[in-house]
Amino acid sequence: MCEIKLNSIHKIYEYWIIVLSLQNKTYSYGRKFNEDYLRDLYQLGKSDKKHRFQPQIIRKYIRVVDLMIAEDNVQGLWKYNSLNCQIIINSIVMVNNMIANNMTPAFPTHPGEILKDEIEYRGISQRKLAEEMGIAYSALNEILNARRPVTEKTALLFEAALGVNAEPLLKMQMRYNIQSTRKDATFMKRLSQVRRIAAAL
Repeated sequence: MCEIKLNSIHKIYEYWIIVLSLQNKTYSYGRKFNEDYLRDLYQLGKSDKKHRFQPQIIRKYIRVVDLMIAEDNVQGLWKYNSLNCQIIINSIVMVNNMIANNMTPAFPTHPGEILKDEIEYRGISQRKLAEEMGIAYSALNEILNARRPVTEKTALLFEAALGVNAEPLLKMQMRYNIQSTRKDATFMKRLSQVRRIAAAL
């Protein structure tokens, strides 16, 4: 069972802090940062001189913020043992430009990365999990290493095998796809051309 601490700040993973703004144990719309440096860690992927974090810790931080964005309520986060069930409820009201939903992370998060953290934390072997899910080990490994997308079927298989919700995994996959596509300079140039043509019509 998760421990919920009211009006307090606790580290998720080991080194960094996420504060959630919740109402009646469900998210108020927007996952919000209570410090500028937390926002910058998410958007820029680097820390300032006062708050120093290793790159792999920043990546974990971004992954969990993205999971928070994808989940509809806090109960969905409790299903991830790798979060150590230390979720903060805090009623601080933040300004709109600090809402994570409106920001693009420094690194897009593939749902496989979240799932990989989770199965490693639980000590589950990839081969055993692949066997239980009825899929090839190579397919599972590619998902966990962000080389293959999570589909509707695999999301439901993960839900059955790990007890995590399927829908947030699919939301994360869609967000990952869009953010990755926006990093494609050739495609973005094509979008600009389409916008110019559409504006002239």
